[in-house]
Amino acid sequence: MGWKGLVRRPNNQQETATRNWVLTGGTLPLGPHLPQAARPRGIYNHGMWVRALVAVLALAGLADAFYFTFAYYGRIKKARWVPEILCAREGSSCVTVVQTPYARVFGVPNSLLGIFYYLLVVLWAAALPWISAIGWVLIAASAGAVMLGSYLIYSLRRKLYIDCPLCYAAHAINTVLLVLLILAKRS
Repeated sequence: MGWKGLVRRPNNQQETATRNWVLTGGTLPLGPHLPQAARPRGIYNHGMWVRALVAVLALAGLADAFYFTFAYYGRIKKARWVPEILCAREGSSCVTVVQTPYARVFGVPNSLLGIFYYLLVVLWAAALPWISAIGWVLIAASAGAVMLGSYLIYSLRRKLYIDCPLCYAAHAINTVLLVLLILAKRS
């Protein structure tokens, strides 16, 4: 019995692909069609969890954007449905912020642009993974939102001297979304 008797021949196409991957150092397609033993150890597809977290954060950002859009158009004043801790008073910092020139980009309220952005992110996160062509567009839009947010935080602190917790929350959400969108694109 020579060495050929000790080598087991693959019995199907999946085992052949796994064996060829090991021998050539190539990439092994991951998926439910491969047996658990054939999957390389240490590789975890976190795309599903990242997308879920992106969806949750985008929904929080969407709520924040709706709040500021309502405040911009004067629908928040003395609103009983909004807790006072969220700046629902007439002279509050949040209502003051939307009355400044910094609340608009190209004449459009920032929060209205935020609504479209967050809706797009939620739709992307809820879509099937094969619909990822828009991923790069979202990453670019998110990077733009983070850069604009940095300037707006600077303006809040150094030019307007206003503290706006909801503004800070929105900019933090945008920063985390940028990181998560990059992670989702890589997985």
